[in-house]
Amino acid sequence: MSAKLVVLEGPLKGKTIPVYKSPMSIGRAVDADIVLTDLGVSRKHAQIVQDQAGYKLIDTQSRCGTILNQRPIRESPLNDGDEMVIGKFRIRFSVEAAASADEMADDETDSGLVSAIKVENVLLGAPHPETESAEHTHKTNLRLKALLEMATALQDAHDLDKVLAQILDRMFVILKPDRAYILLVDPKSGDIRPAGVKTKDGAAPALDQIPISHTICKRVIRSHEALITMDAATDQRLKAGVSIHDFSIRSAMCAPMIHNEKVVGLIHVDTKGLVKSFTNDDLELLVAAASTAATAVANTMLSVEIQRHEEVRHNMSRFFSPAIVEQVTKAEGKMKLDGERIRVSILFTDLRGFTALSQDLQVEDVVSLLNRHFSMAVTNLFKEGGTLDKFLGDGLMAIFGAPVPLKNPAEGAVKAATNIITATEILNGLIAADGLPPLKVGIGIATGFAIVGTIGSPERLEYTAIGSPVNLAARLTAVAEAGQILIDEATAEALSRKAPLKDLGQIAVKGFSGPIRHYQVTVTPAGSAAPRPQVPASPTPAGSAPPAPAGQ
Repeated sequence: MSAKLVVLEGPLKGKTIPVYKSPMSIGRAVDADIVLTDLGVSRKHAQIVQDQAGYKLIDTQSRCGTILNQRPIRESPLNDGDEMVIGKFRIRFSVEAAASADEMADDETDSGLVSAIKVENVLLGAPHPETESAEHTHKTNLRLKALLEMATALQDAHDLDKVLAQILDRMFVILKPDRAYILLVDPKSGDIRPAGVKTKDGAAPALDQIPISHTICKRVIRSHEALITMDAATDQRLKAGVSIHDFSIRSAMCAPMIHNEKVVGLIHVDTKGLVKSFTNDDLELLVAAASTAATAVANTMLSVEIQRHEEVRHNMSRFFSPAIVEQVTKAEGKMKLDGERIRVSILFTDLRGFTALSQDLQVEDVVSLLNRHFSMAVTNLFKEGGTLDKFLGDGLMAIFGAPVPLKNPAEGAVKAATNIITATEILNGLIAADGLPPLKVGIGIATGFAIVGTIGSPERLEYTAIGSPVNLAARLTAVAEAGQILIDEATAEALSRKAPLKDLGQIAVKGFSGPIRHYQVTVTPAGSAAPRPQVPASPTPAGSAPPAPAGQ
């Protein structure tokens, strides 16, 4: 049993389209099996599915809906004579008896207008079926000259859009088609996306409406073959249907752009002229051009990817320790950064009395003090696996336990906090030699579940945390005195080795329904035998300073 669709109304009125696969997609997108060019048709509108019970029509959450026999449907069986309405198209579904073996053999014979060649056969110099006449030698020389000019032109283009434009321009010099298209293959998903188009008359269609058979594209990618059809309108083997008839395509060629044995894209050219306007010689030339183009496209895409990775690493290094940066970049998208609810410890610091202190200092001294303090604080945060969330004027916020999980976030946060307090004492001794006043820092830490991820606007996204522990840590910092580390009960209970804590009882905290028990962490004096925290001996060199405080 076979089926077909007959277009009764719409731009393709009178056209017959065979239902040759299951599922068979219908939509406005170029990669649909049946492309219906109409704004009332969604990119992925519907599909026809065949199973043991027969055929059925499924609406794939289209914007304007699918009508079957004058009734809107989501999913419904298809019977012979049923009529569907999709956008401006009214289409009849028709079921036919299976063709005999003789008829199928005749179809294969009649479809011999398509030919294919293996790309490696052309690039490795397989024997040419024609004799090497003087005319053929002249053609070969012209071909080599055109390819050399193309390679030279692509050497100077480093932007992907410019590379694609150069390739399209060269297609018109070398092959003189009516239309030329470039499609790129997503290296991760394998999806095909239109990336460039040029037409002889300058009236290029939108990228999502270019008339290319998805069947041809998939075959070229799968087989590493270049295809030529001498008369697309009568070529049954391609089964391109709507796109070929709608755009009056007569002759077409498609070649893969292969780099390191992987298809990075496709070049497709077609004409509206006489039958057999392209020849096998043209196809070989397209294959060679596609090979040259593949190298340029792959190198450009690699350069863009390397630059993007470097930018990501540079931005991440401002907020994460080098070890975390390495883990995140190696995760290749597996690490969840878009948002999740996890248990973390939040740390805030604040320089007590710094606003008043800065009024009596030169601007250069204020900046120097902040940079030296932040350099010291961030160094000790990173040492314990913390993530710098943001600078807050003369304070900062840090996350422990995200994006890379820690065995005990609370312990890491408390250890970083004690190191910051101790390091501040050492730093004060250093800056006193420069005639600058001492710094007084208070710290608050809270532990609990928070929503952590990239939050913000499309123009500026920040990796941050929101939730109860963030609010509580900020409140504890607000009441912490100089040299104090205040922690909540959840943080105290999470410490594996009971740190020397002083129970300060309960306090009322704004935003919380009941009183909160809090504790003070006892800090070992800087002069004791405890491990020495890291302190910058001098102002951070130019070019390596931490990010400026938020809003400055």
